[in-house]
Amino acid sequence: MKTKRATRFLISTCLMLVFSIAPIQASSQGILAPDLPGGADGDGYADLAIGIRGRDSGTIERAGMVGVVYGSSGGLNHSDNQRFDQTVPGIGGSPQVNDYFGQVVASGDFNGDGYLDLAIGVPGDSETATNAGLVTIIYGTSSGLDNGITENRDQSYFGTNTPEASDRFGAALAAGDFNGDGCDDLAIGVPGQNVLGAVPYGGVVNVAYGSSIGFEWGSKWSAVVQGLGIADFPEESDNFGSVMAAGDFNGDGFHDLAIGVPNEDLVIGPTTIPNAGVVQIVYGSGNGLGSDDDIFYQGYDGLQDTPEVGDEFGKSLAAGNFNGGRYDDLAIGAPFEDYSGTDAGIVHVLWGDWSGLTPDLDLRIWQELIPGWSSEPDDFFGWALAAGDFNGDGDDDLAIGSPGGAVSDRGAVHVLYGDISFDDAFSKINPSTGDDEWFGYSLATGDIDGDDNDDLVVGAPYYDDDDPVVISSGIVYTMYGTPGGIAGATIETADIETATDGDLLPASADNFGFSLVLMDEPQSKMVSIIFLPVLFK
Repeated sequence: MKTKRATRFLISTCLMLVFSIAPIQASSQGILAPDLPGGADGDGYADLAIGIRGRDSGTIERAGMVGVVYGSSGGLNHSDNQRFDQTVPGIGGSPQVNDYFGQVVASGDFNGDGYLDLAIGVPGDSETATNAGLVTIIYGTSSGLDNGITENRDQSYFGTNTPEASDRFGAALAAGDFNGDGCDDLAIGVPGQNVLGAVPYGGVVNVAYGSSIGFEWGSKWSAVVQGLGIADFPEESDNFGSVMAAGDFNGDGFHDLAIGVPNEDLVIGPTTIPNAGVVQIVYGSGNGLGSDDDIFYQGYDGLQDTPEVGDEFGKSLAAGNFNGGRYDDLAIGAPFEDYSGTDAGIVHVLWGDWSGLTPDLDLRIWQELIPGWSSEPDDFFGWALAAGDFNGDGDDDLAIGSPGGAVSDRGAVHVLYGDISFDDAFSKINPSTGDDEWFGYSLATGDIDGDDNDDLVVGAPYYDDDDPVVISSGIVYTMYGTPGGIAGATIETADIETATDGDLLPASADNFGFSLVLMDEPQSKMVSIIFLPVLFK
């Protein structure tokens, strides 16, 4: 999401009106961070981090790796790249089978210095217990990400928690400024956590709060648990914390945390609906995430549709300002919804408001609404979601992955421009002719070339390289934004060989592109500012 010019204009305008209006909540922009243009190296170009979770480390299978390609005025500069795994000095742990280093990546400015930092989830790490999990933070500098400035943390850094088998600490990550101090914070999903010692795989979310010296582990943190200050109660295999997104849904200047719980079983009257799914919102404040919360599921409080077995409502989330208001909105994927076919999928959009997200005016989207498309079985429409302003008009646009869509399940990605318009929607079918490559499995947005139009990166982690044939090596596609929207006629491709400028070759089951993030702007810059008139007597 691009907010630089809009935010600066808003601040300037508000300063001019200081005698007639007064702020309720000031933006956190500029409290700590210098006004750097953005990126891991502060050069104003978004940099791309690519999760390669299946990459072997020597003979150690599926240890994982993350590749970074830096942006430039000409787009992604593949000769300017880095790669990180657990053999690199400063990176915690050691490579083990099924570590899946890089299964999840997220970005924020955690120490408020204006350089984007990279958080890497390693949910299969078994240093302390089998699949207990680990998170690695690599800090940005004027030279880019620096493996000499890192933090490697497990559950033991959060109060009296101890790493336990199958916790999967770091299976989901989301960055946002939840306490409005100008430093981004990090929400870490622990979906395998046994809750209260009695609910297996109930799941929790641990939140580490950023500061000018980075994370103050052990002293500035909080936990989000169902039934402890927020709605619902933990149940076996809920996997609470497996999906997350951050946005300012009530416009108070603090980021709020949306948590998808797609494995939640709903009980409505005498009926239990397994894996129907819910989404829970925990609102930010000066003290961080608190007990002010909402819960949403299909059919509840005016939200459209009815919950069904296996819908997995909340499987994907994306926050963005889609209608040009002062509040962030939330897109929610239900890719296993049986709409016009088994697992065809739908997406809901809940609009932000001064009191938070409003379910009674939600927009329901299915693939058939897009001109020239139909909803078909196994499309998985809504598997991945991302928000970005691809045409630079100030409104965020919504990108939707449909990895089973199009002919022969090749996969497709759709972009609905601001205010969610269908008539001018952009669609792109997988450029490869291969089947089941899952084009649209992962999405990332940000301004790679610095032209004030966000760009779109699409992952196809099960792409088969054909020279020679390498199964599920993976590939990433980049399409650049313009004032007219996504320039889909020109698409840039990169596999692991391209992204490392020839240093590495594709290997079977690399899953290059399994996760993606564009390190663009600090999340603390992406907050709303609300002003109300001051009445003078």
